[in-house]
Amino acid sequence: MTIEQSLHKVVCVVRTPLQLFNAIEACQRFHQHDLKYLIVVAGSNIDLQMMQAMITSDQDWTAVETVIFQGWHKHFYGWQLNRWLMALKPVKAVYIGMIRHVPLHTVNILQPKQVWILDDGNESLMIARQLVKWQQQKIKWQQRWQDQILSLQLTPNRLLKANFFSAFEIPVVPNQLVHNDYQCFKVKVHDLPVRSDVLVIGSNLVGTYLKNESILLLRLKNLRQHLPSNVPHWYAPHRYETAQSIDKIQQLGYYIYQPSGILEYSQLQQGWRFSASYSIRSTAIETLHKIYGILGFLCQLPVSDFVSVSKWQECCHIWQQHGQTIQLK
Repeated sequence: MTIEQSLHKVVCVVRTPLQLFNAIEACQRFHQHDLKYLIVVAGSNIDLQMMQAMITSDQDWTAVETVIFQGWHKHFYGWQLNRWLMALKPVKAVYIGMIRHVPLHTVNILQPKQVWILDDGNESLMIARQLVKWQQQKIKWQQRWQDQILSLQLTPNRLLKANFFSAFEIPVVPNQLVHNDYQCFKVKVHDLPVRSDVLVIGSNLVGTYLKNESILLLRLKNLRQHLPSNVPHWYAPHRYETAQSIDKIQQLGYYIYQPSGILEYSQLQQGWRFSASYSIRSTAIETLHKIYGILGFLCQLPVSDFVSVSKWQECCHIWQQHGQTIQLK
C-alpha cells in the first residue's frame, strides 16, 4: 500500500473567495494529516483571480483543479472532472459552498462518507432552509436525460444528510452543526493594532434588492451622519459594483477601500484593523467581529427602498438576527 492510499482524502469545491477562506479553515482545523484536494469553480474572472491569490504552498493542497464555469463551459464539467474524481475514491469528506452544479456533481461521483456545507455569507442559511424543505417533501429524484448525455449526476439525495461547518446558528436537525470560530486564522491576527478608522461594507444591492443607485447613494449619505466624526470613513465596494458607482460613493466623502483579496484576509495583510464596520446586508460584519473583534452594525432601510416586499423581508430576517442595528430613513 502506498502512502497516498493509506491516508484519508478530503475534497473542497469552492466557487467564491469566502468559500475558499472557510475551506482553508476547515482543512487546517480538521485535516492536517489528510490528503487535501481543491476544485476551484471559476464562475467569474474576478473571483478566480482573487482565489488564485489566496492559494499558498503552506495550505498543503495535494492537487488543485480549476473548472471554468462560464458560457458553454457550464455544460461540460462532467467530461472534464469524472475521470479525475473517480481516481480519488474513496474519499472521507467533501466540503461545498453551493448545492448545485459542480459541487453537487462532485458529491454524487465521489459518494464521500461525509458532506459538509461551508459558509458563503448568508448562503448557508438559505441552503439549510432548502434542505429542510427537501427533507419534508420526501421527493424521489430521477436523473434527467440531459444530464445523462453530459455525464452529470445532479440529483440532491446525498445532500439531505449534509452537515454544516458554519459561523451561524443554523437549525439543522437531524444534520450536524460544527461551529466555525476561525480559531486557526485568529492565531495570526491576535496582536494586530486597532485604528480609529471605520469601514462600510458594500453589497450587490442595486437592481437586486434596492430599486436604483440613487437610493443606495442617499442611504450611504445618511449613514455618514451616524458614523464617528473626525475619523476616516472607508467604503469597501462589492466586487460587482461598477467603477461609476464607486466614483459617486467617493464623492460622498468616503475613502475607497479595495484590497487585492477578501476583507477577512486584508486586515492581516495591511497590519492593522478597523475599529468598527457597517453594512446594509453583508454578513461580513459578523465574520470580521469573530476574527478581528471589530464591532459590527447593520443598517435597516424602509420597504419603499426595495424592488419587492420579499427582498425587504429577506433583509429583515438578517437584521433581526443581528444585535446592533441603525435605522436609516
